[in-house]
Amino acid sequence: MAELTDRAISSLEPQREIYVYGDDDQQSNQAAAKLREAGFVSVSVLKGGLTAWKAISGSTEGPAEQLPSNFGL
Repeated sequence: MAELTDRAISSLEPQREIYVYGDDDQQSNQAAAKLREAGFVSVSVLKGGLTAWKAISGSTEGPAEQLPSNFGL
């Protein structure tokens, strides 16, 4: 978390869509807030983290065509 903003600034465009997940929703929300404060304009949090994403068969490898329709962002 300490390096998140610096790494993002050095490697991502500010307009790029960013999806954040962490160990829990609180950690995910903190990370998203840091990115928004750093100027990233399209930051979303995966509610329930990676565990919830995998539970609905969300892709964890390669580019995703689209988000599953039953996943609330």
